[in-house]
Amino acid sequence: MKLYFLTYLSRPKAGSESFESYGGAYINCWIDAGSEAQAEERSSTGISQAGWLVESLEYSSVVTREAYADDDVGLQYFEQALIDKEVYVFHTWALDP
Repeated sequence: MKLYFLTYLSRPKAGSESFESYGGAYINCWIDAGSEAQAEERSSTGISQAGWLVESLEYSSVVTREAYADDDVGLQYFEQALIDKEVYVFHTWALDP
């Protein structure tokens, strides 16, 4: 297995808890998977289950611990994904008035 880092542009599903509060989000995902296609499928499913719609895949790459040599926060997410097999971090923005 490899650990993949993916970033999606997403918006909340109508009727979801997030729909009334957020206009959208960039969602960073760390996914332990056998291939990039599997990582995309698992992360898209996880995002959907959280009540969000994927608008586009913005970035996808295999990552290693060395990529986080100067990034303590990213390293924490990376290490948590090694344990849990997937980690999602939502960077949301407010609804436009």
